[in-house]
Amino acid sequence: MKDTMDIQVDMGGCTDVPIDTVLVRTKGVLSEGFEDGFFTPCKRFDQIPLGGYRDFSGLAYLGFAEKGIQPPGGWPAVAPEDGYYKTFMDVEGKLIGPGSFGHMGLAAYRLIVTRVFSAKAATPKSCDTERPRESSTY
Repeated sequence: MKDTMDIQVDMGGCTDVPIDTVLVRTKGVLSEGFEDGFFTPCKRFDQIPLGGYRDFSGLAYLGFAEKGIQPPGGWPAVAPEDGYYKTFMDVEGKLIGPGSFGHMGLAAYRLIVTRVFSAKAATPKSCDTERPRESSTY
């Protein structure tokens, strides 16, 4: 059987946009574990248009602009939780996107940290002052 069929698909939502870089200051939780590391901002990034991309995870792949960047007073001692070390941070950096960044391309953004204002062990309520009360996961 050699039949063909034309299928029409609306491509309106697939507008591709160039990768952009903006300077941001954000708070969120850095989770580091086996073959994985990601930053979950308290408030989703909206500074760069996503075009045809979708920010399904709300995560950013995080890196540091240079070695030795530290918060005032140094990094906190963080105990692992379910195999992850979770640190609540207030950072400034370059947000790059949209794209597919990090482990398996899960993140729509890459965040290159240039300054850390504060860092402490994360708790389920770390972001409560940054986003609506009903959301306390991290």
